[in-house]
Amino acid sequence: GITKEEEYGKALVYVELLQTKDDAPTAIKKIFAQIRNDHANLPTDIMFRLHSDKGTEFMNKDLTDYCRQHGIFKTSTVAHDPNANAAEQAVGEVKRRARYLLSGARLSTRWWGLATLAAAQLIRADAGLESYPKIPFGTRVMINVDPKPKNAWVPRAQPGTIFGPCSE
Repeated sequence: GITKEEEYGKALVYVELLQTKDDAPTAIKKIFAQIRNDHANLPTDIMFRLHSDKGTEFMNKDLTDYCRQHGIFKTSTVAHDPNANAAEQAVGEVKRRARYLLSGARLSTRWWGLATLAAAQLIRADAGLESYPKIPFGTRVMINVDPKPKNAWVPRAQPGTIFGPCSE
């Protein structure tokens, strides 16, 4: 069998939440900038590849020109074959982990976006590219507040939930 590490290699799984598909080119550029920032110490001859399906959000002049200008090799799958698309397989893995995070924390699916971002972080951690969060996703916490006006009976903490990377 093939392990996830062999299937994805040292997968750089980053997620950006979009309002519409039209936001995809800008989000992809932002992700590539984040990757360069996160991994600035990697060799300069690292090969970037953007592999996608043939959706119009990926097959447009703006994104094609950007990839060409930045030395990003752009590939796409055969139309209507999600099994041939490693990106779709990674999306499936992110969704599975996000569902697990939500159910494990007993949170509503309304928090799917934050769970998706946390799932991508965990995949990068599994690949050894990022550290695991010290406080798990969905942990209920008490947040210290500075109440106004100050008196002995006003609560000094409010309940909260950890949704993203946190070390304190």
